[in-house]
Amino acid sequence: MDLALAIPCLSATQGTEDVEPPSAIAHRQQLVRGLAELLACGQFQDVQFAVDGQIFGAHRVVLCAASDYFRKMLATTFIESQNIGSPITIADISAQAFGAVLQFIYTGIAEPLGPGNVAELLRAANKVCLDELVQQCTEHLADGGLSTHNCCEVLEAVSEHGGMPEMQLPPWRDLFNRCTTYAAENLEDMLCIEGGRALVNLDAGSLAVIVEKSGTRVLSRPLLLVDLWKVVQRWAEKELGAYDIGAFFTKMEGWVYKDLDFLAGVESRFEISGMSLELADSKTWYSDTIGSGGCKWIAYVIKNEKRRDGLDTKGWYGAYLRPQDRGQLPAHWGCFAAYQMSIVNASNGSTLSSGSRTMHFRRDSFARQRGWGSHRAFLASAVDGLAAENLRDGVVSVEVGVKVNPLLGLCTAAAALSFATQPQQILTTFDADVLVDMLSSEELVVANEDCLFDDLVTFASTFPESDEAAGKLEELLPTLRVQHVSFAKLLDAAKGSTPLQRSPAFKTILYNQLRNGLQASRTTDRDTATQSAETRRGTAPTAAAAAITFDTLVDWLLHPSAELAGVQTLLSQSLEAQEEQQRELALARRELQAAREEAQRMRRRAQAFTPEADQDQLISVARPRSASGSSQRHTAELCAVELCVGSSTAGSTSAASQGRSTFISRCAVKHSRSKLCGAGFQRLPSVGTWLLLRQRFQVVH
Repeated sequence: MDLALAIPCLSATQGTEDVEPPSAIAHRQQLVRGLAELLACGQFQDVQFAVDGQIFGAHRVVLCAASDYFRKMLATTFIESQNIGSPITIADISAQAFGAVLQFIYTGIAEPLGPGNVAELLRAANKVCLDELVQQCTEHLADGGLSTHNCCEVLEAVSEHGGMPEMQLPPWRDLFNRCTTYAAENLEDMLCIEGGRALVNLDAGSLAVIVEKSGTRVLSRPLLLVDLWKVVQRWAEKELGAYDIGAFFTKMEGWVYKDLDFLAGVESRFEISGMSLELADSKTWYSDTIGSGGCKWIAYVIKNEKRRDGLDTKGWYGAYLRPQDRGQLPAHWGCFAAYQMSIVNASNGSTLSSGSRTMHFRRDSFARQRGWGSHRAFLASAVDGLAAENLRDGVVSVEVGVKVNPLLGLCTAAAALSFATQPQQILTTFDADVLVDMLSSEELVVANEDCLFDDLVTFASTFPESDEAAGKLEELLPTLRVQHVSFAKLLDAAKGSTPLQRSPAFKTILYNQLRNGLQASRTTDRDTATQSAETRRGTAPTAAAAAITFDTLVDWLLHPSAELAGVQTLLSQSLEAQEEQQRELALARRELQAAREEAQRMRRRAQAFTPEADQDQLISVARPRSASGSSQRHTAELCAVELCVGSSTAGSTSAASQGRSTFISRCAVKHSRSKLCGAGFQRLPSVGTWLLLRQRFQVVH
């Protein structure tokens, strides 16, 4: 190649039409040709480099003139400059890339760029601070040089350049955005290359942005989402030491705003004015709408907030973040926002920070637009002092930063899709507000609602004495679609699970299911067909719940589940107790019959000594019992016996006057008639009547 063609024609004075003299151009061309010859023949070389097992010779003066990296390396104060005669080792660059760098330094010409070498050459050029070569590589990538094989390698070069603030400056910002967009759009192909190994080697910032940009694609394709989560899980194992979904969530949930420096986030500023100690309580200042992570937010500051919970906020400014719009995020994709607020005096730079926090915003919090934050974020005296220091009295600025962590969102979405395989770990690991969104989602993977109910019962039984588990169960039970849970399973759980028996939410569910089920048993076939055609979540079909009828209840009582042997024993004991009661009742009836027969014999004997009127009264009261009611039967029985005894008493008195001592000895009664005719006796049942009469009377035959 003719090196003269690569020497650009530069103007002598920038911004003018003057052209560099031909002699200067010729001199530069001659100089470049001479340097290239010196590099090729190795003459006058005074420094050597050991790169990837190969030795490269070069000239110190040329390297220092072309690159600040080599100038600092070869300065006398650096250890590399002290090892005269020994090769200088350079790591993280291949021999081919280092040779291309030397060629560019000596000639200004880069080797032909292609998908196989552009990423590696970009990393090498960035390492040795050759901005012109970096620009050539980025221009090549912008013109279609990106591929599934070099995209992640380019992102690694970008991450080596610096953190997120540096990425916001061209050309790195444009290159970062272009690579992450390409990776998100071609995610399936990248995951097929060695199982996504290139993605595992990315830094947290690059991986998080790819996850965020591919959210729409993976949410509509659950299998793709699971594959992406497996890559993130391997990355977490490598970078964070988190080996499963629970460890990943626990570790990353604790990260606050400053820990998420790999995320760009969104910053906003608004002013609060008119600040003084005389301000009315609950005076509030709002920011403009802030867009971050596909959601919209509003920040606000409030002084001396009046709270329903009675917390003391006197002398404090509260700082809150209020969700406005969740965008297209589904329920199972958790929305975790980290934010921080600072109050700044623009005149002197004085700052008060409220600290930072990461919070999960439930789906219903966007509908209610409830603010989350701290009611004691800034001390009022300190804020008012900042306002007084400002040249514009009573005015300070509030800086707000919001970052939404897409990796946590992917984690919760993956948990919903893998719930059927590890339900207890997920129920134990995630907080209640995260689980409420997850279990309410249509994307939750469960075989059917019976299985989900079993998982909740198992979780509650694992921690029977834990208040935290009981509170979590109380929030999760309403997410259960009870209309698809078999009624027998609900009844079995009601008898066999102590945590469920203590749960007000389950009591409400059982009551409503019983009431509605008895009504639903009378629905028409059309309603039943419509109900069975209702869309249900899960990967396996759910059997239609049986209609709740009294037959269902009886069948459950007679045939309880095998797991509830205790319930069956209890029912058997109850049946035995009922049989014993029946035997006692039969014995009492036989004794009552004997008492009636004895009363009739006494009545017949007493008729011979009783006036005619008394006989009529006795016969009218002691006539056969009617079926009109038990109270009438009991009263008739008692009165018949009472009259018989009373007549016998009267007869015995008459017989004494007539000398009939034999009958008196057989019909002697110890208690008077007045003690027998109390109202309490007339309300006793038949068995009780006879038993009490036996206790109170001693009839001597």
